Amino acid sequence: MRKVFGMLAAALVMAAVSFSAQAQTPAEYFKGRTLDVIVAFSNQGGGSRFWAIFSDALRRQLPDTLIRTRFNDAGSGTSAANELFTLPPGSLAVGFVRATELAFAQAQGHDGVHYDMGQAKWIQAVERTSHFMAGRRDLPLDIATLRNMKLVIPADEIGDTQTIASTMLNALTGIHGRIVVGFGGSERVRALVVGDADLYTEAADEVNELLDTGELISVYVIGGGNNFSTKVDQSRTLQTVLVPGAPADVVDYVVAARTLGRAFFAPPGVSDADAAILRLAFEAASKDPELIAVATKNQVPLAHVPHEEVEQKLKLILLTDPKLKAAVEHTFECGKKMSDGTLDQCDFSQ
Repeated sequence: MRKVFGMLAAALVMAAVSFSAQAQTPAEYFKGRTLDVIVAFSNQGGGSRFWAIFSDALRRQLPDTLIRTRFNDAGSGTSAANELFTLPPGSLAVGFVRATELAFAQAQGHDGVHYDMGQAKWIQAVERTSHFMAGRRDLPLDIATLRNMKLVIPADEIGDTQTIASTMLNALTGIHGRIVVGFGGSERVRALVVGDADLYTEAADEVNELLDTGELISVYVIGGGNNFSTKVDQSRTLQTVLVPGAPADVVDYVVAARTLGRAFFAPPGVSDADAAILRLAFEAASKDPELIAVATKNQVPLAHVPHEEVEQKLKLILLTDPKLKAAVEHTFECGKKMSDGTLDQCDFSQ
């Protein structure tokens, strides 16, 4: 009986704390405190430029909070995540990361991963990347014709997210793309433009000018926001070019991996109450009119993606479901054999 009363008392205390937190604005709640932000991007790349404009909006929401920033892009963000996960209870810190990269590294068991993104307290994502399968300008769009062609997909390395997704899309669409590694970011796009390669999964906002001028075409839309050139036929989606029997949950996995953009998370050391109020502050910052105006002027994709949606996509990417994990691995192996030219099509009846 005492145990029951003890649990009831604890619940009442937690409810009182929660109510107290909700009664305050984020500015009042975090007044006088220090929020540490680790930006898991280069201090000269697109992630840092995004944080520069977003941080101004966040400071307008938290005027009496000291916001300290550090950059750590080592290991595609794994070093920053490891650091955040070692912070003690009572800390106030967030990471600004590519959630997909961290989840892939964990799911594949990469060396140096000492975190569990399943325990992360996601604040929100700040973009839905409008991903599509880009093609060279003269590539035919008839799906039957494409399936009978031997095509080249330029890639950085076999284990990065873009290459894994492209390999799986071979199996899901029946299009034979040979993965050729050794292409850096700008080199992949250039290879399509000059005709040295045929296909490549790309974020639309990064190449819309090339779509506008016809130097690239959209073979099919994978998903995401609405940051597409008007030249893109958005009715021609991945779902319209799937092979019969392509497993829906594997398709969802690929779409999640390609469309989940930059995101903020709090590590386990941050309390649930603090994480809840951080979500309010970051949401308000995302909807700040000055931020929206600057982002629009500079053609920076901006979205408020609630933490529940981020958690749902991360659950897929982390492959916590053994059945989904097996299906994803089967699809990847099929796609790799199609890339090698040793398999004509994937058998999804297994």
